[in-house]
Amino acid sequence: WWLTFDLPVPLFLSPATIEARAHDVALIREHLAAEGDATGLYGHELFTTGQEWGYWLIDYCFARISWNADFDDDACFADFADRFRGADEILAVLQAVRDRQVADLRDPEILRLLVGSDDETEVAEQVGIRFHPLPAPPAAVLGWDQARAAAQGPVSPPGPDKRAYAFLGP
Repeated sequence: WWLTFDLPVPLFLSPATIEARAHDVALIREHLAAEGDATGLYGHELFTTGQEWGYWLIDYCFARISWNADFDDDACFADFADRFRGADEILAVLQAVRDRQVADLRDPEILRLLVGSDDETEVAEQVGIRFHPLPAPPAAVLGWDQARAAAQGPVSPPGPDKRAYAFLGP
């Protein structure tokens, strides 16, 4: 659920989202209904928001994955990249971005620094239902001394090599 991630600044989370949806389909594959089956899972709901110029790729890939559960994120990235000159390089970039996003966005310590919040998530946390780690509320942060703030760790791109996010740079 990336909804609160890209409200203030749209992010290109298509690679990680496509991987997550392909993983979801793999998990429920045995329960998918075949045409004519009386039982099983039929259909899906997909909601995308934020950077729509990039999220159309999620819609396209998930449609393909929904029609054919063997068509995974790598297959979709290859299918998309094959339409362009330099397909191998485009594919490599999409896969590298996906791998980095999946690693970073599933790390709870990084996640809590990135995630936004909404009323439902905060209320759920208060009653013991945790969807993801929440950032400290602004009122609490204002009361932190220097030692408490430093204990939160650096607020910088994760990983030992900050250049890892410069896939398309010079």
